[in-house]
Amino acid sequence: MTDISQGAPMAVEGWWHRLFRVLILGATIAVLGYSLAIFCQSAKHHSYSYNFEPNFQSSKGEDARCEAQASLNLLSCGEYSDGAELLARYLKSKGADKVPGSTETVAEYFESQLRQGHGDTELAANLIRDRQLISRRQTNWDTTKLVVATAKAFAMAAACLIILSAIYKAVLFTSHGHTRLRKEYE
Repeated sequence: MTDISQGAPMAVEGWWHRLFRVLILGATIAVLGYSLAIFCQSAKHHSYSYNFEPNFQSSKGEDARCEAQASLNLLSCGEYSDGAELLARYLKSKGADKVPGSTETVAEYFESQLRQGHGDTELAANLIRDRQLISRRQTNWDTTKLVVATAKAFAMAAACLIILSAIYKAVLFTSHGHTRLRKEYE
């Protein structure tokens, strides 16, 4: 059939036209979902509290028992894998407290142990074992980063839709010499 206003024959819409449009939509939705999953991770961050800190009881989150192997120099306690960092956090919270059965403070006790040749991981392992340390992980979302991440994901999906639609139109133009389609109902 010829379109009188254009003078060029219109192509009949075939099954592959519909299939290609469904694939375009499916790919765009997949790109949107994947982009949201990837970009939104940048808006998520974790903070930790420990059972030796005063705000531990009021904090919410997932609890995990701290573990350490001094002989293997391994430590896993919340955000810390280094004994010196964990000891620094403990001293910040409990450094002025007295060691039970002694006149020295916790800070003085740790300093004397380090002078005697005990390593940070060994002291942290003893602290974890003696105090039954527990870390609590809270998940927090930065709303500004979340909005930016969502906007990036929608921009990626829009770019995907535009590019795939342009490819579809290029295929139509290459195969038919134009991009007009006529729907034929049976």
